[in-house]
Amino acid sequence: MARQPKQGLLERLLPEKAGFPGHVEVVAYKTLSKRAGWWKAVALVKTSYGGKERQQLRLYAWRWSEKDKSWKQRQKFNFSGKSYLPFVINTLEAYGGKVSGSSAAGAVAFLTSRIADLERQVEEARISSSRNRLSDMETKVRQFERMLDSRRLKERDLQRLLRHEFWMFGAEYRRAHAERQAGIKGRNDFLLERDVGYHDVVELKLPSDALFVGGVKPRMSGELKNAVSQMVSYLHYYYKHYLSDKDQTRMDVLYPKGIIVIGRRVDSERETLAAHNAVLHRIEIVTYDDVLARAKQSLKSVKRRGRSSTAPSA
Repeated sequence: MARQPKQGLLERLLPEKAGFPGHVEVVAYKTLSKRAGWWKAVALVKTSYGGKERQQLRLYAWRWSEKDKSWKQRQKFNFSGKSYLPFVINTLEAYGGKVSGSSAAGAVAFLTSRIADLERQVEEARISSSRNRLSDMETKVRQFERMLDSRRLKERDLQRLLRHEFWMFGAEYRRAHAERQAGIKGRNDFLLERDVGYHDVVELKLPSDALFVGGVKPRMSGELKNAVSQMVSYLHYYYKHYLSDKDQTRMDVLYPKGIIVIGRRVDSERETLAAHNAVLHRIEIVTYDDVLARAKQSLKSVKRRGRSSTAPSA
């Protein structure tokens, strides 16, 4: 049974639970100041990267918007490196002018020790979360394999699974956003977010759809042609209406790439598919077998990280 982190220090340092204005899952936080239209806080939040959930310590700053009657995030800083934490603390102490000489070294050592304790608790929680998540990931991969062999499979079923289990597309993705309107007649299946401002647009077709027809002179099937045309219209919308879309949705979708998932892998079509991907600008065509292979690779990576995290030190 995984050992749970002690919560005493966390509860004392970050006593607030409710009312957090950010669009993240917050574990606990502490308001540092709230005046003159600014709200500043330190928060412990849950994040996900490549299907791996972890806890992250952050500094936030929000500005009140009279137009929207809500708090808007303006600054964020991740505490993610033990090597630079003593330097940050030392600099803050020197800037504040509250300690000097030998007392400064003592203050830095004390605060560094407290932050190190907090980071150890966060790391223990991360390892425990990875262990619990691993079993669920294995279950989802098996479910995905069964779905691909079903004759009654619908696009909506695939959309629900893959949007929730976005890690199957690769470790570079941190979250998925639900289907969104992209122009008057377009609605993509969902968006995959890499980093802030970098997204991929996903369009799903059925595993039973053919990619190519024509035998010795292969050409795109009707289903694939339609998917490419849809994706072109989505990408054109985001390129042309970037600022207005950002204003309406509060999402920064800057020059996205398109991913079309369609059909199953056919060995005789590998070269043809590679040729199409080479010439299609910012559009990638992948089969469901490719997504499944990426999911299994992500699963192996999580297992390796789990073993290295729990291995005894020399």
